[in-house]
Amino acid sequence: MITGVTRKAIIELFRTFDPDPTGIRSLMSFTAQKPIGIKWWGNLGEIEFLARLYDLKAMPSSDSRYANASEDIGQHRFNNDDWEDDYVFTDSRFELDTSDTALLSFLAETLHPEVRTDRAEVNEIRAQLNDLLRPDLYELQQIEVISGKPVFGAVDVEPRKITPLILRGAIAYSLWLKGPSAPNLPAYLDSLKAPAAEAPIEPMSSKKAYVQERLKRLEKPELVKLARAVIEDFPEDGLIDLINEVDKRLPGTHKGRAKNLIFASKGLKPEIVLSDSVNNDIKITKNEKDTLIYEEDIDPNQGLSWIELVAWWMKEHNIDDQEQANSELYKRLLESCNEPEKMIMNSYGYILKEQGFHLPALIPQVYLHFDPFTKKQRVTPSPLMRQRMDFLMLLPNRSRAVIELDGIEHYSDTDGKANTKKYAEMMEEDRKIRLAGYDVYRFGGQDFVNKVEASKKLRRFFQGLLLKYDIK
Repeated sequence: MITGVTRKAIIELFRTFDPDPTGIRSLMSFTAQKPIGIKWWGNLGEIEFLARLYDLKAMPSSDSRYANASEDIGQHRFNNDDWEDDYVFTDSRFELDTSDTALLSFLAETLHPEVRTDRAEVNEIRAQLNDLLRPDLYELQQIEVISGKPVFGAVDVEPRKITPLILRGAIAYSLWLKGPSAPNLPAYLDSLKAPAAEAPIEPMSSKKAYVQERLKRLEKPELVKLARAVIEDFPEDGLIDLINEVDKRLPGTHKGRAKNLIFASKGLKPEIVLSDSVNNDIKITKNEKDTLIYEEDIDPNQGLSWIELVAWWMKEHNIDDQEQANSELYKRLLESCNEPEKMIMNSYGYILKEQGFHLPALIPQVYLHFDPFTKKQRVTPSPLMRQRMDFLMLLPNRSRAVIELDGIEHYSDTDGKANTKKYAEMMEEDRKIRLAGYDVYRFGGQDFVNKVEASKKLRRFFQGLLLKYDIK
């Protein structure tokens, strides 16, 4: 997910970018004044550029005097000239301040060879944009070539390995830039319980060197904790970005990209074939009415929200009314749940109504593994132990939460006697799924004996879950 900090930095870059910081190119071309800032439309007209990404004539006007966006842009950018160059970043019609996909497509288009021809300028802009995007795990990379010139697109990138050396340097820079004065620096580090300096170095000679000396014996967990304290006292963008990167590498984050979400199974097991094995495209050939498949692209940094699931349902069933689609989808998901699972769904449903449908979707009966054979068809046990998860939530920042409701069959025989082998197998599967990047939360059947208490407990759980993953 692209943070507000990054979006503001991108706007500032477009305002202040200097294509010729040394002035050499200006002198060579006998230009008295260097252009400052990035003209996002490049060699094209603004309307011509935006028309590559948006249907401007179908987009509403923000000025009641005009019929569409194309007309009001012409009026305010060329006739009146009363809109700033960066208006496009905050105009809600273009979604550059709300949608990662829209912003990344826009940035890639500003570097297109039909838009910008100066290769040196393209390389410099891309480098600076990537410096801003990388903390949020995106990068503009070459995806194709047109007439020998690169075309760029946004791709996901893995977080860099953040070492104690990098953390020490970032903390030292942050305190040098925004921290206390040199005479007050020792007392401040004392308050954070930083170790005493081993080498004889004074903060008056070098604040950075002094901080690094005092932190050199601290390991990564201690440095991360100390960095968070520094951010609280002296927020500095570079250190904030670095700690955001650290957070994205914490356990519970998943490196993969969700595809083929098979869920809400309410009857017979579906028969599934690969319609395109190269692209991993699947098709249900039997019992398709008993299972749902979500095949839309899911951004791992944003997760899957309830409103996105409703939009998918509207498209799949040709429904124009969002409220109708919301009701139908919720009813269909409940059909796949037993009574305690319905309590879990309904408890989260109340939170969705209260806080908004932008919250992550709670998806029931999701296939984690898929064995094409049923138990009856197999002579031997399936090699895939846990095939379905009771509930899955695809959360922002590549986090995935699994909610399991354990009945007596999970840890005992049919006669009710404890079965340690069953319990050990369940725990082994838990370890596997956690190592794969899923957080697992378990409820027992006893949690649902008292429905009033169960509702309170579930509400506290979901509120705590949203708080843990910083979802508002």
